[in-house]
Amino acid sequence: MSQTTPDTRKRDIDIYSEDVVTIGKSIYEKDVLPHTTPDDKGKMVVIDVSSGDYEIDRNSLVARDRLIKRQPGAIVYIGRVGYPTAHRMPGIRIVERHQ
Repeated sequence: MSQTTPDTRKRDIDIYSEDVVTIGKSIYEKDVLPHTTPDDKGKMVVIDVSSGDYEIDRNSLVARDRLIKRQPGAIVYIGRVGYPTAHRMPGIRIVERHQ
């Protein structure tokens, strides 16, 4: 499942800045989300922020590999359909040891 949108987003993108996240979230909201189905909830979405092209799959590496075949050098944003973040970071619990 993918869709290539017109290349109106081509510009200099600093891959080390928040640009990737901002652009990726915008593409997800405007171009990806409207094309998802209830069956897509929980799947990973990999978006090339330069072209707007994307892939959806249960496995983010599989989706990324398919996207990279079409968009070599893609600058990717990874999200999870229906969730605010791609991955959840569990809390860290510190346990004191008495010796």
